[in-house]
Amino acid sequence: MIYRPQFAYPPVPDCLPEQFSYTFDSTNVTQLGIAIPSGSQVLSIPLPLQPDAPFSWRGFKFDQSLLSMRIQDPWGNYLENDFTLVDLYTAAQGNDAVGALPAVWEPSIECPAGAVIRISLQNNSSGPVTPGKITLLGIKRRDPSLARCA
Repeated sequence: MIYRPQFAYPPVPDCLPEQFSYTFDSTNVTQLGIAIPSGSQVLSIPLPLQPDAPFSWRGFKFDQSLLSMRIQDPWGNYLENDFTLVDLYTAAQGNDAVGALPAVWEPSIECPAGAVIRISLQNNSSGPVTPGKITLLGIKRRDPSLARCA
């Protein structure tokens, strides 16, 4: 087996890569602080990106294992066919793994500056669940003069 380090991507020409993460919780996305009743769904929760530079989205962490999710990229394409349990995105299972291990995209998803990623959540548990925090992991692509990279 060949070892491949996480986020082993070639540099983008004429860009200054900046490791960056977007964190969304109830303080900046209201829907993530509202309990989802058992058997219910919350559709198309917007996760807006900053308008200063393109973002190479390379993975995410989600602090909640009792929910299923469905993710849309900035162009409205779903990354999965149906709701998928958050636990299935990581290699390890259970509460110790959720939020600790990132789910990694191979290859990264290139998002334009100011794009909006959307998630939909479904509660399959027997009681209400508050979504909590989701973190998008990746690289902002800036040019050396701090202008946007194309």
